[in-house]
Amino acid sequence: MGRVVRFVLLIAVVFGALSVGGFLGPSTIGTNAGAQPNSAGSDPAEPRTLLKPADVATPAGTDTGEPDVVRVGFLINDIQDIDLARHRYQIDFYIWYQWNDPDYDPRSSIEFMNDAERWATMRSSNTEDPIQLEDGSYYFREHIMSMFKTNMPLEDYPFDKLDLRIILEDKDLGSDDVVFVLDDPAVQTSADLSVPGYVIGTPFATVTDWEYPPLGALESGSSLSSRVTVEIPMQRPWLPSAVKTFVPLLVIVLCAAMVFLIRPEHVDARFGLGISALLTLVALKWITDGEMPLMDYLGFVDSLYLLAFLFIAAGLAETTYTTWQRGQGVGDATLIRHDRRTFAVAGTTFIVACTVMVIFYLFV
Repeated sequence: MGRVVRFVLLIAVVFGALSVGGFLGPSTIGTNAGAQPNSAGSDPAEPRTLLKPADVATPAGTDTGEPDVVRVGFLINDIQDIDLARHRYQIDFYIWYQWNDPDYDPRSSIEFMNDAERWATMRSSNTEDPIQLEDGSYYFREHIMSMFKTNMPLEDYPFDKLDLRIILEDKDLGSDDVVFVLDDPAVQTSADLSVPGYVIGTPFATVTDWEYPPLGALESGSSLSSRVTVEIPMQRPWLPSAVKTFVPLLVIVLCAAMVFLIRPEHVDARFGLGISALLTLVALKWITDGEMPLMDYLGFVDSLYLLAFLFIAAGLAETTYTTWQRGQGVGDATLIRHDRRTFAVAGTTFIVACTVMVIFYLFV
């Protein structure tokens, strides 16, 4: 009878955990919450006057000691292949430049600082050469698809907030020679932009002077470079993430809690149920770890699994103790009371610890 109960409970635990995960499936929430008011009708194929005559830098050939101004703008077209384990993501976007110096060429001078796979970057344009506008400035637009990398904070996974970034600089000229300014609006999004499993916030861009230390014997001091950083904030929807995280874990813990409710004489059933819950939790943890990079700290989900492991271990330890006591001649009524007290202490500790952990990681 003990073997039958153990086998049935094993099937129930495994099926319950896997069914919950399969039923929920990957979330497809991720509408274009970050679209700016004029982004839906944007057509990057048509150049337009981005600089007013008063904003145009002095034409080439006139040495004023002022850096050349390059205006940049972005249209985020698509986001794919978010790889948390490698801190990488693929972005399909348009970028346009407007400048005044006829000798300047952003196609060969601009460098993406966080490009993860430069050999695989795809760049295209509908014109081979820059277009000269009526005000005398030059305009050029590129369509780029590339893999980028940014260290992602994953302490709060699966409630983590991501900032996908595109970082660019002029690889040859410092901020004394070239300064970037942002178009208005600086970052737009396509009308149908969405990422399954994430809600997209409002993207924005900043321009900073990035300081480099002396790079070798040819440089006597630090240097500054004008840097453009595009940030696309993203967050997982709270409810689907909570359901997919807590429900399978709760099912396993509830099955492990039944160890305390089975009578002491059913030793095989108690040990079988506890070990089955332990193996199921190990498998679930292994699946979760497959989506994550190696981290030198305990994240939110790691702490939850640790508490669940300790609760299951408490049930197995209690089963071992009552089995030994029963062999010493202690009555079943006494052992049942001991099971109930241990269950109350272990269950209360588990609930309180989980509550404190949720508050600490998600609200502090």
